[in-house]
Amino acid sequence: MDLLDRLENIEDKFFDNDDQNRITTVYLQYDKVSDLLNPNYKSKQPLVNGDLLEMIKSVFQSIPSHYKLSLDIQIDDSEGYSEQELLDIFTDNILFEYKNKHREINRRNKTAIRLVLIGLFFLVMMLTAGHIWPDKGLAHDIFFYVSDIAATVTIWEALTITIIQIHENRLYEGSLLMRFAGINIHTEKKAA
Repeated sequence: MDLLDRLENIEDKFFDNDDQNRITTVYLQYDKVSDLLNPNYKSKQPLVNGDLLEMIKSVFQSIPSHYKLSLDIQIDDSEGYSEQELLDIFTDNILFEYKNKHREINRRNKTAIRLVLIGLFFLVMMLTAGHIWPDKGLAHDIFFYVSDIAATVTIWEALTITIIQIHENRLYEGSLLMRFAGINIHTEKKAA
């Protein structure tokens, strides 16, 4: 029973949970802005590195589902960025991540629909062939065996994409849109 009691509010040992407002605040500390940005992309607006986005996804999975997430980011060296510029960069990156996840879900939905159609095609082909191909020889058995496997595998893959992968991405996508309470950025220049 002691273990169950410890598990009940284990999140409180890792996160600052405001139970009244249902907000979890995660405090992040970085030496400089470039530690947060992806150095491999040269785009109009800096892209936040994938580690930060993965950490955000992980936090959404770890905190209670009815809580919102607030990031409080302390950056010692702003490298010439103002706090408002950094806030705009992070906000735009969160919105960009949301849009990318939305596109990914749409692509997977289309793939799942195609797989279902292919599976149904094999199923219909198998049923139709059963009525017009009365011969029960080796070719008949091989055709039905292969058609059965093809129909089963494609429909199974479509269900896997729809139920598991899309569901996980929808949860994350919804979290980015509905469970983000805000981002606070604090910068200080390092003493030279």
